Amino acid sequence: MIFKGNSKGYTIGEYALRDCPALLKIEFGKGLKSLGEGFGSRDELLESVTVGGQEIDYLHRFGEVGVEVGDYVFRNCYFIRKDFSPSYKTGKWYDALHKLKLNAGKTGDYVSDMFKIAYSQKGYHEGDSFDEQHGNNKRGDNDYAEYNYWWGEPGTKWCGEFAAWVIAMASVPEEIYSTKYDTPEEDTYKWEDTSYAGGKYSLKKGDVILFKYDGGNHVIMVESVSVKNGRVTINSIDGNHSDSVENDVYEVNAKTGKTTNCWTDINGYVDEVYGPDWSKYKNIKFYTVKFNACGGKTKVKSKKLSNGAFYGVLPIPTREGYEFDGWYTKKEGGTRITAYRKVQLTKKTTLYAHWKKAGK
Repeated sequence: MIFKGNSKGYTIGEYALRDCPALLKIEFGKGLKSLGEGFGSRDELLESVTVGGQEIDYLHRFGEVGVEVGDYVFRNCYFIRKDFSPSYKTGKWYDALHKLKLNAGKTGDYVSDMFKIAYSQKGYHEGDSFDEQHGNNKRGDNDYAEYNYWWGEPGTKWCGEFAAWVIAMASVPEEIYSTKYDTPEEDTYKWEDTSYAGGKYSLKKGDVILFKYDGGNHVIMVESVSVKNGRVTINSIDGNHSDSVENDVYEVNAKTGKTTNCWTDINGYVDEVYGPDWSKYKNIKFYTVKFNACGGKTKVKSKKLSNGAFYGVLPIPTREGYEFDGWYTKKEGGTRITAYRKVQLTKKTTLYAHWKKAGK
């Protein structure tokens, strides 16, 4: 499905073309003046947006063509951010991510992979612009981070986006975490549903918790939990923790869910628990994706993926005298496949490395 808009001097209202799963391309004429809040959000298969024939591959480029955009425009439209941002690729956290040995594609242990990925990003610090998403600006405070860039909300708080990015880069099947962080559903848990407050659900490694407090909220990834003297101690790794990726420890009143060691003067409490449902794993169909280095070398030969998951961390092959130019669906031409692309397969497949001469 392709949407075309060609009128002169026009604007488009709030949440137009939202939740359009068949929408693949959007083409605007040069007359576009503004897009309202939430335009095109959650169009997860949208691959291309052009204004006057110029492709807009990430949000700040609308300003370059004179288009004003509201909040949440193209949020969760992952394909129009086709790859890691250029500045993130220059930072050490990109390199750390690609040095990991991830095993979930063979073992199914996605939680271990999630925490390997999360810890590879520890110390990453937000920047002040798109050019500072490398993570190296220790004084940056304008909320520009790779994780909210991927989510589609650059320049906004990014704790929840970090957790979602980690899950995506680990290629966790979408059925496991059944809720979106921006649209909680009935199958999330409140504190009263937990075993500490008399319910049945016990917190576990890999859970994602949303805290609320007067004036804001914060999202953490649970690494471990212990209970003593009526307090639940939660060890975590957080995004946007003092503008960085860091560890922390949260103590919660077992009965009430209120925080007892942080935000106590602003009424902090557990609002939602996003618990993965691993019982669904046995019913998920997986496809084997093989990697053909086409004259180069790669340590990772294949990966098992499910539809709706992200390709996640992909190997970077090497070849003497050449620079890696990406994975493609064909030896020549084809569709470029990156970590930020969602899986859509009907059978096992092979991805082919493309190369260019070094220095060219």
